[in-house]
Amino acid sequence: MSLPPGSGAQPGDPYSHSPYGQSQYGQPQYGQPQYGQSYGSAPYGEPQFPQQPRYGEIPTGPPPMPMPPVPPKKSKTGAIVAAIVVALAVVGGAVTLFVVNQQSDRMGIDGEDVAVGQCITVDGSDELALAKSVDCSDPKALWQVAANLDSTSSPCPDGDYDEYHYNSGTKLCLTLNVKTGDCLANLSGNMAEISKVNCTDAGAEVVILAAQDGVTDVEGVCGGFEDAFGGGYYSEPARVLCFGYPRGV
Repeated sequence: MSLPPGSGAQPGDPYSHSPYGQSQYGQPQYGQPQYGQSYGSAPYGEPQFPQQPRYGEIPTGPPPMPMPPVPPKKSKTGAIVAAIVVALAVVGGAVTLFVVNQQSDRMGIDGEDVAVGQCITVDGSDELALAKSVDCSDPKALWQVAANLDSTSSPCPDGDYDEYHYNSGTKLCLTLNVKTGDCLANLSGNMAEISKVNCTDAGAEVVILAAQDGVTDVEGVCGGFEDAFGGGYYSEPARVLCFGYPRGV
């Protein structure tokens, strides 16, 4: 299941900034203010001096600087927000895409050789990721193959799948290989950085409150947990995951 931040989009989207300000054409007449200047003020670019107080007035300085905002109190909200990112980007439906080049294909597993139900690990970065086959009982086996599609344009089954793309044009639809009681860390990272950890670990950000097979009703399953802040589901195979935060976070 995938989070943060454009569904099906490649990482590193650029941001643009709009230009500010535009000069006016022509010269203002004498006695008229220029754009953005009030009557009686100095022309743009000329130094302005504070107005002298009149007789009997107490000189005043510039208005005081505004007080800085009070920093928010630390709470469990940070962990909850980070976990919600998991519900959106790690368990949110093909948000993070990983493209493996031909060299990595030779070093790792080829998309055509991956069987449904097989577990994999993902190493590398967003630009160059490498999938390796591992036993599903391995603590590092965070991802399980739910579908192997011939085209990257073919949709994964209904649900919150992550996707692993190959340069050959094929892709894997992945589910989280987790069970009830598992905890996850490094949720703000990419697929290679997210990991299972002990729930007493200081880095634990999410606990799997429930991993129920054979159902797709997230609300029906997760609604029974007081600490659940979100959940996700898969249709093939049918499964619901409920997310909470570890005790003491």
